[in-house]
Amino acid sequence: MIFVAITLFLGFLLWGKKKIIAKKKDTINKITILNEIQERWMTLRDRNVRLADLLKEKSYRRVVIYGLGVNGDHLAEELLQTDIDVIGMDRKEIFDNYPFPILKPDVTELDVDLFIVTPIFHTEEICKQLRETQHADIITLEELIREGERSMYYIS
Repeated sequence: MIFVAITLFLGFLLWGKKKIIAKKKDTINKITILNEIQERWMTLRDRNVRLADLLKEKSYRRVVIYGLGVNGDHLAEELLQTDIDVIGMDRKEIFDNYPFPILKPDVTELDVDLFIVTPIFHTEEICKQLRETQHADIITLEELIREGERSMYYIS
């Protein structure tokens, strides 16, 4: 009986450690991907390719930034230095003082030109949800950076 109890206890400890290790691996993966995206973005900036200019070339004048984490904040800073109208959208309560309105994702049919989805995970679900409720174009930040990289090769 004691052997069974000890076995169960040790199994529970190992199971808990596996969950902790898996969570740490997930966090490391997120940080790695975030760093990769930011490195690509900064390479564009170093070569004077601005995401805001790419948006203006496509006549996007009113843009929603979905996700106001690190990437969303940096994108907002870049766009606010232009004449592009910015609206924020996030599922979390945002208490920072942004110089633009922040909406929840349940708002439907906004009069905007483009949604830029900045989270690096769950982008497919977010884009699907937006396609169901919005009529504007939708692009992920990573796709926008990829477009910038393509244009960089034509410029250089």
